[in-house]
Amino acid sequence: MKEISCGICLYKINVYKNKQKYNKDIDIKIFLNKTSKISDLNFFKGKIEKEDKKDFKLTAIREFKEETGIEIEYSKLEKCFIQKNKRKDIYIYLVDFNNLEIYKNEIELFNKNLKLEKKEIYEANWYSIFNINKEEIVLSKNQKKLFILISTYLAKKQFWKNIISI
Repeated sequence: MKEISCGICLYKINVYKNKQKYNKDIDIKIFLNKTSKISDLNFFKGKIEKEDKKDFKLTAIREFKEETGIEIEYSKLEKCFIQKNKRKDIYIYLVDFNNLEIYKNEIELFNKNLKLEKKEIYEANWYSIFNINKEEIVLSKNQKKLFILISTYLAKKQFWKNIISI
């Protein structure tokens, strides 16, 4: 039977006004992890367990909490992206960091709540979607399709949001 992994891609969109009247600088970041010092970047994800009752969203929430210590409400899960590989299907749900009211700011989230699962996660950080896959930041090969789908979606989402607000 084919393995299924579910996870969360926590993202944040920062918009900065620049000197030109209608232009804005945008940075879109996603929260990724490394499993070792030399590993590539990965999404936070894990296998479905019996207690999840085949609810992929529950698996994603449970795995994210196990690996980071951060609790995500079921209602905060947004669009799901799927990558089907030969031996495993991966389901990643988007969660907008700015919609997590329980954390007043990023400093609170990381200083008080972030508790990485040391057995599975070496480090975690925010990465700009515009810098990933450059020399110093490389995404895991079996998750590149997911990254492309997610980053394209987020960039388009922000583009249209900016057009509407002009």
